[in-house]
Amino acid sequence: MKIIVDAMGGDFAPLAPVKGALMAQEKYGVDIVLTGKTEEILKALQQCGCKELPKGMEIANATEVVEICDDPATAFKHKKDSSLTVGLNMLHAGDADGFVSAGSTGALLAGATLVVKRIRGLRRAALSAIVPLSQPFVMADAGANPEADALSLLRFAKLGEIYCQAVLGVEKPRVALINNGTEPQKGTKIYREAYGLLTASDMNFVGNCEGRDLPLGVCDVAVCDGFTGNVVIKLIEGMGRFMTDGLKSVIGANTKTKLGGLLVRGELKKFMKGLDDTAYGGAPLLGISKPVVKIHGNASEKTVRSAV
Repeated sequence: MKIIVDAMGGDFAPLAPVKGALMAQEKYGVDIVLTGKTEEILKALQQCGCKELPKGMEIANATEVVEICDDPATAFKHKKDSSLTVGLNMLHAGDADGFVSAGSTGALLAGATLVVKRIRGLRRAALSAIVPLSQPFVMADAGANPEADALSLLRFAKLGEIYCQAVLGVEKPRVALINNGTEPQKGTKIYREAYGLLTASDMNFVGNCEGRDLPLGVCDVAVCDGFTGNVVIKLIEGMGRFMTDGLKSVIGANTKTKLGGLLVRGELKKFMKGLDDTAYGGAPLLGISKPVVKIHGNASEKTVRSAV
């Protein structure tokens, strides 16, 4: 299997993507294509201790970079030789099996839609995420486009359901609509309309779900608009890190707590692993004809490895 990694995407590029790609190659045995400025990629490889290009890794040179400040809708068109555009064109041409990027969400979604193409019959692709805390669930949202009508939310829910069945192995996923209350009349007009469409669908719709219930395993698929999804995902990830740091602080406070920590070490490690968002990598773009995965812009090398 060959995976393309956008070496110029993200806040810590090219070092984090390059280091993460090396870690992924070592752990999973996949071939890697790094897209981006060759000189900068080689410099990053040297910082990782690689004097030459490792076996099973290649560089696809790209002279431009899509910046966060660029217009998402047109960036990949105007920068035809960007690491993002070069990678998506390679994926479309069949030169690799998947593409991973921590670059601009809007540009990636637009580029994947127009270059790699949607699955036939779908009007718009959705951004998803496997979210940590308690029982992992799939969140399907509008991605870079915060506006989502009721029909779009229905479609995103269906995409989330299919992904949950195919990837997570859940036979009849419980689908919930993220809202500010559990009552059917809660939320904006779009959310009330979406509630009706989901109720009438063939999905296992369990109703509205409030933010506080999401980590408690009340659903397998949660659907919302892009703005809401982005806030919820990052809040959950932040809470996971807060809890992990807090537990470490409590256990390391004194000799007594350290001894107590030793007694529950195994279970504690298992619990803390479930809070680690870097283990979940990135968010697959649901509805794109080939695998495209979006990672947070501030992704570490561990997140890049997991995304691969």
